[in-house]
Amino acid sequence: MRKAFRDIQKLIESAGLKVLRLVMTGSCHIKAFILTPDGRTPFVVFPATPSDWRGQKNKLAELKRIARGDCPEYKRRPHHHPRPNA
Repeated sequence: MRKAFRDIQKLIESAGLKVLRLVMTGSCHIKAFILTPDGRTPFVVFPATPSDWRGQKNKLAELKRIARGDCPEYKRRPHHHPRPNA
C-alpha cells in the first residue's frame, strides 16, 4: 500500500499540485486532498490498485486541468481543510 501512496504523490506533484493528505477509504480507494496554485483544496479519489496505464494518464490529465483551474466540477466543490499528515 505504501507504494500506491508514493506513486499517487508523485503523480500529483508531477501535475504541479501539492499533496496535503492521503487517506484510505473504506472501499479500497485512496482519497488525496490537494492544494491548487490558486489556494483551493479539492480532493481526488484514486483506485488503490491501478488497472492499466490509461487510467494513470487520464488521472494525470485530470490533475493538470485542476492545476490550471480548468476543471469545473472541482470549482463547485467546497473548500476542504484536512488535518496534516501525522
